[in-house]
Amino acid sequence: MKNLHKTIGIFSASLLLAVTAFYIYSPISGTNADTTGQMHMSLDINSNISISTSENELELDATVGSFVNDSIDVYVSTNSEYGYTLTLEDLDSSTNMVNTNPSVDSVVTSEFAGSKNSTTMADNTWGFSLDQTDFFRVPVNGNPVALKRTNGVMADSYEAVPVGFGAKVGMGLTAGTYEDVVLFTAYVNGVSGQPADGTIISNNNGPDVRTISDITSMQQMTSKFCENTSLHQTATLTDIRDGNRYTVIKAKDGNCWMTQNLRLIDYTLTSADSDVPEGFSFHVPTFETSEYHVGSGSQDEFKSPAAAYNEQYGGYYNYHTAVGGWWGEGIDQDVNSPQSICPKGWRIPTGTYGGEFEMLYRAYNMNYRLNAIALTAPPLNFVANGYYIFNGPNHESNGFYEGGVTGNYWSASGYSGYSYAQYLWINANIQYGQVNPNGYASPSYLYGVRCVAR
Repeated sequence: MKNLHKTIGIFSASLLLAVTAFYIYSPISGTNADTTGQMHMSLDINSNISISTSENELELDATVGSFVNDSIDVYVSTNSEYGYTLTLEDLDSSTNMVNTNPSVDSVVTSEFAGSKNSTTMADNTWGFSLDQTDFFRVPVNGNPVALKRTNGVMADSYEAVPVGFGAKVGMGLTAGTYEDVVLFTAYVNGVSGQPADGTIISNNNGPDVRTISDITSMQQMTSKFCENTSLHQTATLTDIRDGNRYTVIKAKDGNCWMTQNLRLIDYTLTSADSDVPEGFSFHVPTFETSEYHVGSGSQDEFKSPAAAYNEQYGGYYNYHTAVGGWWGEGIDQDVNSPQSICPKGWRIPTGTYGGEFEMLYRAYNMNYRLNAIALTAPPLNFVANGYYIFNGPNHESNGFYEGGVTGNYWSASGYSGYSYAQYLWINANIQYGQVNPNGYASPSYLYGVRCVAR
């Protein structure tokens, strides 16, 4: 098939940029001037959007009994502060691919419900895909389906959205060339995240293009929401366990991260709302609840839950508490905890070399210099939260250390024998700040937690 033509859609709206110009007055000795003049200047800038495709035509060669597919890139560029919606529909009221020979009656249809793959798609049927695996029917003109929705300023000058097309060819189809024309349209979004001109986009029988802006709680998070979200798009979500609200972001490493420290204290974790398995429960204490010691290397001494809270920096947890009460028995090598104190749908990042803390750091520190700004600056905003130590009730070394100086965050990665666990260490000194994404510490220290979406 061929002739999947591109179309270009442009939509404009207005936003206001206020610029104030001041007349600076300096009194001159001997004059009677005692007033100044002011002028308010406003500059209207239209929200504009442009769209193009990598190919004007897409031609697939097929034989009877085969499934064929290929893809193009749709490029969208906009200066809108509320993002864009990209849609697809047929150019007319029929989605049939028809033979270029008008005497041939057979067609390739695009009428089916739900998603199909190369195996389940019916013979003589075609559709579109966003992942080259799940294919959906092409809607008729006037009923567009959303391919992507964003809700914020575009991180780069343009975004490329890959769109695939596939067809299943069966018996009874006359040989020849079959074609149809599809229409791509890009809309500037309004405050709601929907097209500003009031166009209603229904994704019935279409792909799920919801993003983190379409959910309200941490526990609603899925990998699909993060996958659909644009780079550096943010949302504020509520942890239903205690009502705390967190800003989350799609970061350069491709993961969705919390940008504030977890603040959960005095709560019993269950699989209904937390990152623990079904039938398991674990209580996060209000404060340190039992005597334990630092650095002895005994697993048993590290199995007591311990937590602290700081109004400025949030929650602090020993490793046993950070991993939601899990403790691997008989482990003699590095291993990642399968559960954590994080909300359901989230988990503690992995440590070790090549782990998620290291990959996040590299994504924002392209020069590979050991500076802390890559993590402490927006949009990640890791803070120098310090740490807590408890060596047992009333021990002289108990207390809070290095607040505002170092940042300390547990990973999911335990060390051989669990005498140590890995963590992210940040020296927040502006001039000499350094980062170690693979540090080792006694599991009894109380560090902060940042969660990453599963």
